[in-house]
Amino acid sequence: MQGVDLQRFQFDYDLTAAIVCLNADGTVYGRYGARDGRDAMALNSLPGLRKALLRILELHRNYPANRATLAKKRGPAPRYTHAEEFPVAVMEGKGGAPTRKNCIHCHQVHEAQQQLALQAGTFDVRDFATRFPPPSQVGLTLDRDDGTRIRSVESGTPAARAGLEAGDRIRLLGGQAITSIADVIWVLDHAGKDAKLAVVVERGDSQDAKPLTLELATGWRKPTLAWRASMYSLPPAPGLWVSEIKASAKARLQIPKTKLALRVRGLFRPAVRKSGLAVGDVIVAVDGFAERMRGAEFHAYLRLQHSKPPTKLRLRVRRGDKERDIVVTFR
Repeated sequence: MQGVDLQRFQFDYDLTAAIVCLNADGTVYGRYGARDGRDAMALNSLPGLRKALLRILELHRNYPANRATLAKKRGPAPRYTHAEEFPVAVMEGKGGAPTRKNCIHCHQVHEAQQQLALQAGTFDVRDFATRFPPPSQVGLTLDRDDGTRIRSVESGTPAARAGLEAGDRIRLLGGQAITSIADVIWVLDHAGKDAKLAVVVERGDSQDAKPLTLELATGWRKPTLAWRASMYSLPPAPGLWVSEIKASAKARLQIPKTKLALRVRGLFRPAVRKSGLAVGDVIVAVDGFAERMRGAEFHAYLRLQHSKPPTKLRLRVRRGDKERDIVVTFR
């Protein structure tokens, strides 16, 4: 991210792949690259990219007459316009200041934003845990090969209440021209905690625009931390490495497949070392919760539930043929 203009190139910096398509004057036509809690490329494909680029070329042909549908595709100006300007340690090289040899990763932009909030005393983990919500959070499954086409609508969700249907093609959302799943996520991210978004779709063989309204009530956003690289810099930063044990190992330990079983692989910070936790222990319950969690899901839970010190993490672990309770205190 060194040298990248953060005012011009705004996207979810935790993504594996992100494309921003612009006019020479800086106007953003559209974005490509999205994900949810599945694998990094589950919402992306070459056919999907091709269709998005064709729509972007069409927007370019019609520019600037369509300027109004592109006006909100760039967010507010950031406090710092380049990653090197963030006054936080995450951006520093071995010598202190960023250098040409010190690679600044995309996700470190999110980490720097998190560190600034912590320093300012304004930190709220949900502000960072609910960034860039996937369409599934409003009840939409979009076609990865055609990001404007709705594959399915979950009943009882904001999308269903809006009257959206499988097969609809989203042309406008929140007044913005939609070219991809990433464009939908951009609008949702800037919608706030509650909002009413105008939606324009094409339905069936008709090219006529059908206007609808997507209403988002308070609480609609859900955390999407488990896959994010920037998660690991969030408090309490436990210095704890765990991984889910294999099904065969669960069977030997007589732990059902649907239950929690995380083996401790490493302890790197004082809080976990002082607790009595040991490498090789198998965590079978977290704060009384014993349902299955993968390693990343455990770390997401830890940051959502224990981000404000002082806090106590209560673990039940299996060591050999015995179980014991261990309390980790984060100050």
